Amino acid sequence: MSNEETIAAVHAHHGRMAADVQRLSEQVRDGARRGYARTAGQALVAWCRDELLPHALAEESTLYAAGAGLPATALLVSAMTADHRAIQAAVERLAQAQDAVDLAAAAAVVESSFLVHLTKENDQLLPALDAAGVDLAPLVGGMEELLGGDDDAHRHDHVHGRTDGPCACHHAHPAHGGPPASVRVTAEIHPQTLPPAVRHETILATVDALGPGEGLVLVAGHDPRPVGAQIHDRWPGAFTWTYLEDGPSSWRVLVARA
Repeated sequence: MSNEETIAAVHAHHGRMAADVQRLSEQVRDGARRGYARTAGQALVAWCRDELLPHALAEESTLYAAGAGLPATALLVSAMTADHRAIQAAVERLAQAQDAVDLAAAAAVVESSFLVHLTKENDQLLPALDAAGVDLAPLVGGMEELLGGDDDAHRHDHVHGRTDGPCACHHAHPAHGGPPASVRVTAEIHPQTLPPAVRHETILATVDALGPGEGLVLVAGHDPRPVGAQIHDRWPGAFTWTYLEDGPSSWRVLVARA
């Protein structure tokens, strides 16, 4: 793989990570207005700890290690390593935030710090390493933390609450299309039609009323993952969460009693 191809792959992975942090941070801000900021904040913290921080450590052991020994990039690498420490501290502040205002403010700091950092990496560090003649492919090749894996399928699924098996999300792999035959759908809920003050509690009450083998379908104009986190927090392992449609303009999620 040439340096041009390697840089393009890193840029693509950075783009997906940027979209993730923006989406999750927006959910925290939306949660601050609608009453689920704590759950949304927990989702952002989980993503940072599972994706962002391992990505930062992988960079330090590969790209930054190569740049630290070059006169043209040594100071830049030092500054970007300091960025990592600041981002890590921001994530911990987010994890410790209690009220909605603090959660929204901390999420904004994490988002802005990471996006500015990605710009430095894309526009300054990678071109400088390439200009210095560093062969980038051996540094990042095969490292999912830097390039993603399987087109970032696992990372993307994690952010949307989907994996091939149990994980921190506690959600199921997508089954695009209709619900499986083993589940009897008893209700379809359009959250946006419910009054905001009772929206989540109405959904949770309907979920709680599901019997064995029964499920409901949530139909929304945005990813309803925050209510999925509430379901898991209230009844760990009792319900599955399966995406039947996952955007970009419409989401359909099957919630079924496990």
